[in-house]
Amino acid sequence: MRSTSDWNIILTCLLCIAILIISDLSCKKPKIKNIIDTDTVTVSVVQRDTIYRTKLKPVYRTVVIPDTIIDTAYVVVDYNTINTYIDTIADSNYNVIIFDTIWKNAIYSRKAYVSITHTKTTITNTVLPRNHVYVGLQFTAPNPSIGGVVYYNRDKDMYGLGYNPFNRSITIGYSRKLFSR
Repeated sequence: MRSTSDWNIILTCLLCIAILIISDLSCKKPKIKNIIDTDTVTVSVVQRDTIYRTKLKPVYRTVVIPDTIIDTAYVVVDYNTINTYIDTIADSNYNVIIFDTIWKNAIYSRKAYVSITHTKTTITNTVLPRNHVYVGLQFTAPNPSIGGVVYYNRDKDMYGLGYNPFNRSITIGYSRKLFSR
């Protein structure tokens, strides 16, 4: 059975750990965020192709003309006139412009200009350092003895609190990170 003084020492250790953690969390100093490898790369690739098609297979259809007067001169002029039509088809990844030339009731030439845009976005996750709690043993010298210790690691600071039951002593520690590899 443990004595009251042993419980007082254990409770004192736990109270010191709690005070260290609360004071560290409530400190008003500006926090330095350690951001490791954040990179966003946006690459746009534009590819343009031109397609020429000069001759298509004619399509014949039968049209029933009602009994009206037809102007033959207008039909002959319309038949021999070159008409150009432009059509555009667009999407977020491509843009197609089609130029059709019609002459003598047939497609005389067709040109298509194609612009293809590929957008590639690479996002690397942001990794923030986390707080760690370590539990371990502590060996003391010149009087050899072993005791339990609890370490709390936050950013570049490490706080430690330990108890040695053989010497009945409390150990309080603080460490600061100098550099990392």
